[in-house]
Amino acid sequence: MRRDDLQGVRGFSIIIVLLFHLFPKQFANGFAGVDIFFVLSGYLMTMMYSTKITDVTGFAMFYRKRLLRLLPMYAFVIVATLSFGHWLMTNIDYHYAKDDSFDALVMATNIRNLCRQLGYFDQINDFSFFMHTWSLAVEVQYYAFVPFFFYVCRRWSSVGSAVVNAISGASFMFAWFADDTRAFNSVFARIWQFQVGAISAQITAEVSEDHGYEKLPLVEKDEERECVKETSHIPKVRLVLCALLFALLLPEIPFLTQKEVRIYATLIAAVLFALPTENLCLFSTRFFTFFGDISYVLYLIHWPVILFCLPGVDSNFASTLCSRHFFLEKRLLTNSKASLIFTLSCYVTCGCLIAAPLVETQNREPYYPSINNPPYYWSKSTYYSKTWPRSVRIENAIYKHEYWYRLGWKAVILAPGCDPEEYGCKLQLGKSNLSVLAIGNSFAARAFPGLYEALKDRVGTLELKPLSAWEVLNKLSYDQFSADCLECEQILDYARYQETDILFIINSCLWPITRVAPSIAADRLEGLRFRYKHNFTDPIKGPLDKEPLMIKAVEELEKLSKTTKKIVLSGILRRFPDDGPNPMSRLHRWLHFNRNLSAIATYPYQEFLDQHSQTLIRMNYLVSKCPKCVYFDMQAPLCNAEKTECRTFDEESYLSYYIDYSHLSIAAVEKIMPSLKAFMDELLETI
Repeated sequence: MRRDDLQGVRGFSIIIVLLFHLFPKQFANGFAGVDIFFVLSGYLMTMMYSTKITDVTGFAMFYRKRLLRLLPMYAFVIVATLSFGHWLMTNIDYHYAKDDSFDALVMATNIRNLCRQLGYFDQINDFSFFMHTWSLAVEVQYYAFVPFFFYVCRRWSSVGSAVVNAISGASFMFAWFADDTRAFNSVFARIWQFQVGAISAQITAEVSEDHGYEKLPLVEKDEERECVKETSHIPKVRLVLCALLFALLLPEIPFLTQKEVRIYATLIAAVLFALPTENLCLFSTRFFTFFGDISYVLYLIHWPVILFCLPGVDSNFASTLCSRHFFLEKRLLTNSKASLIFTLSCYVTCGCLIAAPLVETQNREPYYPSINNPPYYWSKSTYYSKTWPRSVRIENAIYKHEYWYRLGWKAVILAPGCDPEEYGCKLQLGKSNLSVLAIGNSFAARAFPGLYEALKDRVGTLELKPLSAWEVLNKLSYDQFSADCLECEQILDYARYQETDILFIINSCLWPITRVAPSIAADRLEGLRFRYKHNFTDPIKGPLDKEPLMIKAVEELEKLSKTTKKIVLSGILRRFPDDGPNPMSRLHRWLHFNRNLSAIATYPYQEFLDQHSQTLIRMNYLVSKCPKCVYFDMQAPLCNAEKTECRTFDEESYLSYYIDYSHLSIAAVEKIMPSLKAFMDELLETI
């Protein structure tokens, strides 16, 4: 006998997950469908295997059947997504998809999310093609140790059950008190849900003892299942439970938070599963059981299909994957050898696709046209025509973003006369006797094109001496500055003894290392801890004239002031969290999928202030202590006149203002040019 009600609940769960992913505002509680999946999985694992794990053979049987049940279609969907993506995705998207696919293949998507501090709702907005595989990763990780639960409980009944129950209780407490990221992605935070399903299965088995058994193949045809006959429970109880589950279709369940909704769905499903079977259950109808039958394939394909089909790219992708349930999944379930060969083939194909290089984007018309009398030397790189229809301007932006992405750090548009193989640059312009020197880090290199355009007709010498990740005025960033940063000291010595009319010090003033995402590689993380253990964004704890960081900075400015007429401090910009796509990547995706851009077009100016309030106080202090110092606000031109909100891209060309999480694109430099020219006009009058 088949328990249609369980299969129907499975179908209901996949339906509400689909509705949530398609209409997140209208079906805001649909995420709880995944919680029901976990309960059902715990129920089925207990019913099918709790009495069979008695020795090594039982463990091997469990892992073989579970993996061959999940992996063939799982691997096929990944390889199909990458294959279609190779032709349909933009290069930036495909790069991210390849990275994400590796995590998915090794069943570690949830671990990646934990490392990147990504919650479930963050992932939905990030358009990761393998976002949904986090729950399958959790399930496979649960499979790694659940046979030991069965073995312990069967071998040492009382003690084993007590240990498992203690672990389940600890899991619930962890899930309750943990933040959303850990509560969603950690397998430990999910153990209690699987075990609630296991308790339901145990109750079902106990109730069935007085009524006899029947063989029931719930999942695989070759697996025997015990099924209870109908009991005399009041149908109204089941009806009430069904109605409570249907409440998950509501936009909001009064008085319940998201975490409480997950608990609500878990407990209701567990009680429903524990009741004896009844074919008159609402979930026993053919509508729900059909979706239950195809739920696994439907869950695997729905998110890639949604992302591919949002802009109407290719409906063949959806139809191809949907047909796999009937032509592949059912056949593979009954043939272990074919299933293994198919899975290995998919994994090998995925490996080849991941290793294959991206197709390079080339310069081509009309996006890089010949321009007569261009306003700036980089104008080809930001060119667009206001006469172009919106679709063409979007295509132009997508093309340029891909080109910038491929160039990477080389996307810095070098000023004419600069050696592309050198990070620094010295130009003899011969327009006057004025000399300008810019020092700093990569922010100085990004700003140098703007300095060139603002000063090319007004100065004789223009020089750039940057050093990657160097904060010029952060003299406490090394234990022994002169010894630990020899290159830094060499550039400072050059600036101290070089007669310069204007000295630009352009830095990012990074925030404290404790706020950097943990996804950063370990070696880079250690380097940043070493370099930025003191920072301009650190909380001010006392008078600035007593602060070692400011004392050292003032001393350095006094030394530099002896050989220069003006010192310009600049480079402070809003830094975006690096626990998700950077602004350019996100804009690129949203353009590609033709989404409404209003949600990512602007951000409150207050976010910049929240990051750099301490930095700005320190900068004002330095300017007050250094008579030759002035401050140029590089953030302001990217914001409105009232300084209430700032833009992440140009609203007409759709070109991103950011190349990554904090560095400006050449489009942003172009946006800053009017302000920079006006600033330089005033500054040169004082020299």
